[in-house]
Amino acid sequence: MDLATRDDGEKHLVLVRGGPGTGKSVIATQALGELSRREIPSVHVTNSSSFTTVMRSFIARRRDPRWSSRATDSMFRLSHNWVGRKDEFRVAICDEAHRFRARTSMYPFLVSNRRQAEELMECVEVLVAFIDERQILRREEAGTEEYLRDCATAVGVPASNVHGPIELGVHFRSAGSAEYVAALDGGLYGPGPTGFHHPRFKVRVHDSIDELECALSDHLAGVGDQHPSRGDHAATGAGR
Repeated sequence: MDLATRDDGEKHLVLVRGGPGTGKSVIATQALGELSRREIPSVHVTNSSSFTTVMRSFIARRRDPRWSSRATDSMFRLSHNWVGRKDEFRVAICDEAHRFRARTSMYPFLVSNRRQAEELMECVEVLVAFIDERQILRREEAGTEEYLRDCATAVGVPASNVHGPIELGVHFRSAGSAEYVAALDGGLYGPGPTGFHHPRFKVRVHDSIDELECALSDHLAGVGDQHPSRGDHAATGAGR
């Protein structure tokens, strides 16, 4: 917010790093709201059309020109919407910036060999990128920290104007439990779960989706745990 209100005429990149459930999307939308209240030209950018469509529908208001469908369409854009665009904003809030691509290939409508973040940075003064490199899902997605720094350099952002990465360490979806996050990360990315224990959680590993569905059905029906876990350890799951 300080960079946005400073308006020093220079470009800046702010990197914010956090895993699932650490509040990236919440912070992004709250920042966009505060920027809008201060009448600072800002745009929210993702690579997810479904997320962007839902956000537009939540914010659009009939008979209010400030929050009309046209106004919200310009406020929420996709990462490929910057090919050949010359719009200018003070701030771009980029949620899931790890899904930015090395090029845009939507033949024959939008085609560009330039990096998406680079094209976006040309149109804004401050770009805030929320990233989690472990959530890169497709081969074309290239939004690593290195990628964003390279894009910033390409459009003339000095190294001193690259800020972060700011770490988001609190996991809101588990009430801030660091032990839960460690167990989950160990099961997904590390050598194995770390032995998480909680009176309101049950932990199982199932060999198939069918087995998992059967166990959940039994649990909801009050039968109890009829399906043993595999091995002496378990990945993290939850049931009430």
